[in-house]
This record gives sequence, C-alpha cells and structure tokens, in this order.
Amino acid sequence: MSKLEYLTDKEYINKITTSKQEKCLEIALDIRKFEIDLYWKRATYFWAFAASIIALMVLCFRNPNFNNDQFYQVSLLLLNSLLIVISYIWYLASKGSKYWQENWEQHVVALEESVMGPFYKSFLLVNKRNFPDSILQGMPYSVSKLSMCLSLVMILVWLSLHFVILIFTPLPFEYVVSLMFIFIVCFFINKYGRFSYFNEVVIGENEGSYNSFGIPKKNKV
Repeated sequence: MSKLEYLTDKEYINKITTSKQEKCLEIALDIRKFEIDLYWKRATYFWAFAASIIALMVLCFRNPNFNNDQFYQVSLLLLNSLLIVISYIWYLASKGSKYWQENWEQHVVALEESVMGPFYKSFLLVNKRNFPDSILQGMPYSVSKLSMCLSLVMILVWLSLHFVILIFTPLPFEYVVSLMFIFIVCFFINKYGRFSYFNEVVIGENEGSYNSFGIPKKNKV
C-alpha cells in the first residue's frame, strides 16, 4: 500500500491557500536555484576526489618497482576499484540532483499559473541554422544530463582500465576480489542511498496514470 497521496497539479494548488501561493512560488524558485548551485559544487567535489586518486595511480604505475613489486600492482588495482565506485556515486548523485531540480521546477510550473501566468514554462523557439552557422548556435541541451553522460563515460573508462590492469599484472585472485568489492559496494549504495519514498515516487510507465505530486498520508489515530 502506498504511503503517499497522489495529487494532480490542480489538486496540489487547491491544498495551498491563495494568499500563500505567491510565497510558496518564491520559496520554490529559491530552492531550485539552491539545488542547481549544489549540483555544481558536488560535481567539483567528485572531480577533486577523482583527481587525487588518479594522481596516486600514476605514482604507483611510474614507480621503478611496479613490474616486480605486487604492492604497487595491488595498490593500482584497489585505487582503480575505488575510482569506479566514486564515479558510480557521482552518477547517482547527478541523477538525484536532477530529480530534486525537476521536483522544484514542477512546483514552480504548478504555482506560477495563478500568481503570474505561464512565465517559467514558456520557452524560446529556435530556428535551426545551416552548417557552419549551426556550430555556434545555442540549442536546448540539458547541462545536467550531459554531466550524467560524462559520469557514465568515466565509469566505462575506469572499467576498461580495470581489464587492462588484469592483462598486464598477474593478479587473478586480487582482480576477482576487486570486482566483488565494486559490485557489493555499488549494490548497497544504490539500495540504501535512495529517498525514503523511492518506490512510491518512481512510477512505471504501465502502472496507471501519472500524477504530478505525492504527499505523505496522515496517520489515522
């Protein structure tokens, strides 16, 4: 049984008194802006962390004893495993940031109609130019989606490097352990890093009509 009460845009607006709708719109706009700022701060944090690990990997690989000392080989394998996990966390964090940004955008779209009209949900139409003028033309790409694509590319790069390490280092046991570590950590991060109402909020395409909002149901006494 769902823990949420599902509401359409109209039902959501009816639950907010007319005198408070303008204030709610102002709050939704501020939180949306805050979420966007946090998105790029998190991205910077993950890049800095990844750069530190890459630097350590380069030090291990360039060590004169790398080919003869398993310590450096195992260290390189573990660092790359950690890099894969961090890239996966970055990907999930990007998805989470995108969701909360869209959440507050949906609040803005629902609230603005009665306060100031269709201002936020109005878009500039673009006349597509021919090549080569189209190269420098602005187009409606999603920056946050491109960032998610980048995180997926990085995951593929580090996974490829993981296989390369196996080819050039005699570490079959350590390699299997590293893959188990990656899988188990990513599994638990995906499972326990979710929003508490994840299953109620994420609605399948074939699970009935789509509702814009969900609010926790009141417990009956």
